[in-house]
Amino acid sequence: MGVFATRSPFRPNDIGLSCVKLERVVLDEKNGPMLYVAGVDLMDQTPIYDIKPYIPFTDSHPDAKGGFSDAVRDYALEVEFPSHLLAHFPEEKREAVIYVLQQDPRPAYQRDETRRYGVDFAGFATKAGAWSQDGFDMPQEIIDALVPGAVVEVTYSSETGNMWLVMPDSTAGWMRVGQAGTEDPALCNGTYAQITYEQLAALCTDDVSTWGSTMQCEADGAWEVYGVWVSTPATSAE
Repeated sequence: MGVFATRSPFRPNDIGLSCVKLERVVLDEKNGPMLYVAGVDLMDQTPIYDIKPYIPFTDSHPDAKGGFSDAVRDYALEVEFPSHLLAHFPEEKREAVIYVLQQDPRPAYQRDETRRYGVDFAGFATKAGAWSQDGFDMPQEIIDALVPGAVVEVTYSSETGNMWLVMPDSTAGWMRVGQAGTEDPALCNGTYAQITYEQLAALCTDDVSTWGSTMQCEADGAWEVYGVWVSTPATSAE
């Protein structure tokens, strides 16, 4: 049999094999039969060229030994996530972020108990040193919520207590918004900052479509951001 008709792992190209679950088959009037599969270890938009049946006596090895992985199969961290911080995440992502942390995303070769680790999740938890930015694409829901009177809220920690936003892709040019010490600084108390739509519009114009798709955080000391969202007008950060 030809190499492409078998499950041989020795192939003359980069075509790989994945074991997937066939969810359903739909007969599309335009495209013909369409197969919907789940559990695919592929990047989005990766084409699937061929399908083969799952053969239990060759594709399944339930008695195989997992080596060192057997010892950590049930390993998980006990996660303590304060409710007031968890509330900053969209409700549909709260269970997922706890599960991610339970899996211990720290590098396995590092076990420095004095070191602070960070992990990006749904646009949250980014960190950097002084005067450096860590950008994230503004989610569509944030862009849609940026209207007059709206407030971009940031929960963070920083060495100096300062925090502001950088809009590097703005049509008006590279903009730093709400910088401490300016005529219209961000309302912040060292752990929580509010930057108004009007502050953004004063530098980037009131046409949100010209603000660019990237928003970055910056401070004049080492900093870490835990959450960014849009809410109603600011009142007090005390």
